[in-house]
Amino acid sequence: MDHAVQGAEAHGVGAERDQEEAVRRELETYYRSGRPPWDSGVTPPELVALVEGGDALPPGRALELGCGTGTNAVYLARHGWDVTAVDLIGGAVDQARAKATASGTAVRLLHGDATRLDELDAPGPYDLFFDLSCFCGIPRTAATPTPPA
Repeated sequence: MDHAVQGAEAHGVGAERDQEEAVRRELETYYRSGRPPWDSGVTPPELVALVEGGDALPPGRALELGCGTGTNAVYLARHGWDVTAVDLIGGAVDQARAKATASGTAVRLLHGDATRLDELDAPGPYDLFFDLSCFCGIPRTAATPTPPA
């Protein structure tokens, strides 16, 4: 491979990592400063309809990506779901764990990267996949899986 191409690829990977780290730092700042602006503490009506509505899904295994402080993971667990929830920010996972404990619900909370589930202990299959604004906030390059060589 041409050295110029290798250098450009290495720069691209470095730029992607820099962007991912900038996103992580910004999210950590929001959680350290109190409640992030996107955390209403209210389960969205679309999830409530899916869980409690006329055509409600029967409880099963749920995976929530970007669980934040755990509002929706706890909601699902209270309704009989076996929940695994992932968040990139350790402080958010700590808050979610405290929320689950306070509510007396069992939620499996994992601190990790939602784009690298293969690196976490979160094997499927799942009956419900829930994401409320996680993937839309991930840099496009990180959200696109790299095909195997």
